[in-house]
Amino acid sequence: MLVKGIRLKKPPFFLFLLSVLSCVIELIVSLPYFWPSSPRQQSPNKTEATSLFSVQKQFKATQVFLNSACQGDNSSVVFVLLSTFSNMFISVCFFRDLRGNKFECDCKAKWLFLWLKMTNSTVSDVLCIGPAEYQDKKLNDVTSFDYEYFVVHQILPYQSVSVDTFNSKNDVFVAIAQPSMENCMVLEWDHIEMNFRSYDNITGQSIVGCKAILVGDQVFVVVAQLFGGSHIYKYDESWTKFVKFQDIEVSRISKPNDIELFEIDSEMFFVIADSSKAGLSTVYKWNNKGFYSYQSLHEWFRDTDAEFLDIDGKSHLILSSRSQVPIILQWNKASKKFVPHSEIPNMEDVLAVKSFRMQDNLYITLTRFIGDSRVMKWNSKQFVEIQALPSRGAMTLQPFSFKNNYYLALGSDYTFSQIYQWDGEKKIFRLFKEIYVQAPRSFTAVSTDRRDFFFASSFKGNTQIFEHILIDLSL
Repeated sequence: MLVKGIRLKKPPFFLFLLSVLSCVIELIVSLPYFWPSSPRQQSPNKTEATSLFSVQKQFKATQVFLNSACQGDNSSVVFVLLSTFSNMFISVCFFRDLRGNKFECDCKAKWLFLWLKMTNSTVSDVLCIGPAEYQDKKLNDVTSFDYEYFVVHQILPYQSVSVDTFNSKNDVFVAIAQPSMENCMVLEWDHIEMNFRSYDNITGQSIVGCKAILVGDQVFVVVAQLFGGSHIYKYDESWTKFVKFQDIEVSRISKPNDIELFEIDSEMFFVIADSSKAGLSTVYKWNNKGFYSYQSLHEWFRDTDAEFLDIDGKSHLILSSRSQVPIILQWNKASKKFVPHSEIPNMEDVLAVKSFRMQDNLYITLTRFIGDSRVMKWNSKQFVEIQALPSRGAMTLQPFSFKNNYYLALGSDYTFSQIYQWDGEKKIFRLFKEIYVQAPRSFTAVSTDRRDFFFASSFKGNTQIFEHILIDLSL
């Protein structure tokens, strides 16, 4: 908690004697409170007992902290901490001068924060060296002592490449694509066991994507396959499972890499990005009976990802490709088709583009396997870069948010995956935590029962479910 390597100031000897004398006097005055002479004093009420216990806990925490923080030879007794118990003052007389030192103003400093609020003594400003949001600020200016972390909640013993989530009839589900097991595994949140359990299993060949589509009270799942064509399944209430609903023609989609769902003018669409050399990324539309091919976007570009987003009230698609910079298509209301609009220059070899909003501002992330991945912001005319993230070997850069906290999950094949958190003051994402996921391919946020999770799919290891924990330790 205390920054090491700072030389503590040695006060004059007379100040040491004065401190000791002051403590002895206050201790003598306080003896009646600890050595009661009347029956009433011998039986303190519940409130007083609780207060005494709180003071003892605070005293012990203070003693442990200062004893561990003030080891060394350059010391004398000058720093006096006062704690209040009813109308009594307890003096702690044997600690060192901490003036000129900076503190980690996290939850471990809450006791000092509380004492500064209660004391009548004149105390010099206590400055913070961390966390980042409180650096060089006064401890008194700390607004909360939130303790935040991610912890593994559940491990699924199989590999996966993508995870999608959907809600149906007040239940939360996830669909997990497992190419090695040739499954699209559907899990359901168990409100009793408080974990995700198996609900249904859609079999196929080299499944690389499972995307849920809700049309009214109907639930569909688009299952994208590398071999044998892709299919759409529908949940059958009578069978309580998903059954095949329709095929997606092989001539248009031969190597699907991403499925993106979107809605324009209350009409439901999805697009499949095709990454084959002769691929034809295609938009499909719901016509109340099924999904039919609506528009072919372009050929020969080996598209790896499609992202739908609203820019200034207009619908757009961003297609990323290994063969060119990301292109932006805009929805034409007259023809009701997507038409080329612009591109994101100087951004070759982008694997995926993801969009998110913070405080009414539109941002996108661009994942790059070689070079730095990027975070960009829309400035009413174009996307401009605000941050570059080192990302050698990255296959995914996924934005997500929990309880007004914004994060980026950067998954790499060569090192630990990194979670970045948005710093509202510096207007950048700062590194928050590192997690180990073997060959990560996607990160998906899922919330249920007032609990927040994110799934980390792994191409070579187990699929992991992390839970976001936020403990409010403020007053």
